[in-house]
Amino acid sequence: MEEFKNDNQSLQRDYDKEPIVIEDYNYIFEAMFYILSIFIVIYYYFINPHNAQNELSRKFFFMHAIFIIIIPGLLYYLKLAKSKRKIILNNNFIILKENEEILIQVDIKKIIKINKTFNDYYSKTQETEGVWALFSYCLTLVIIPILIINKFIFHVFKGGLKSYNFYDSIIVFDNEENFINIMPILSEEHESLRKYFLYKQNIDIKEVDKFIKIEYGYYGGRK
Repeated sequence: MEEFKNDNQSLQRDYDKEPIVIEDYNYIFEAMFYILSIFIVIYYYFINPHNAQNELSRKFFFMHAIFIIIIPGLLYYLKLAKSKRKIILNNNFIILKENEEILIQVDIKKIIKINKTFNDYYSKTQETEGVWALFSYCLTLVIIPILIINKFIFHVFKGGLKSYNFYDSIIVFDNEENFINIMPILSEEHESLRKYFLYKQNIDIKEVDKFIKIEYGYYGGRK
């Protein structure tokens, strides 16, 4: 049992009996990226009034991308959306579950770093290599603005403008190279997380350093 003092009131919570549970929405931003990509391809090949499809077909591989990358990726994440992912914080562990199966687990005692981020980087399977890494780097200037816009729209839709924070996620790393990206939607969820890390790590998540990562993508292995 932990104790936290706030405004001279003592709050107690046993996180095994009453864990914090936060829905994981990271896959949504990847799906939104695929959807936007499909609209771009459709515009250039079917709507563009300047008949630029011939030039684009010589310089780029949009038509290949839509069938090899975009549609398979979109179908994967739409399927994933049906399987509820959630992050559970109890007394000893932070756990990412999918349909009650543990995907990632971080031991509280092994945490070495806590940061805030706007990235939707949540799994080592997002790491890219070879041509995919180059592809990810080249698209960084496109992906990050799209991600920021998508997140803003999502937060406003789900929690309202007052709940939006640019660095909206907390990413937790342990000493075994595991990490979990936690994105609270409501102000109440963020405050619960803040109290939790004050209890467990004596760290105020409002004051932690920022984490920004660009060398990852949506094109490698998925988990």
